[in-house]
Amino acid sequence: MGITDTNITQNTILKLILNFYDFFIWMSATYRSIIVKVPGLKVKGDDTSAKMSEMIEEAANFESSKGWKLIQITPALVRDGSLQKVILTMERYKVN
Repeated sequence: MGITDTNITQNTILKLILNFYDFFIWMSATYRSIIVKVPGLKVKGDDTSAKMSEMIEEAANFESSKGWKLIQITPALVRDGSLQKVILTMERYKVN
């Protein structure tokens, strides 16, 4: 590989980097929060993990089909050692 080939490769890489940078300049993130809570009355000692897991999965899959990505799950309410409510934080990129 000669000097000319190296310069062509470096120029090609530089152009790709600049195009990649330009692409992200035109994108911005939008965030959305969704509250998920276990329905009904809970009694002390109830294990709500299976129901909560099912509800989180359902909400995340539904939002994912609309282009949202789950980035965080925050416990919002713990009562008597049982998780009652969580906040799902979703992210989606859009082109400006």
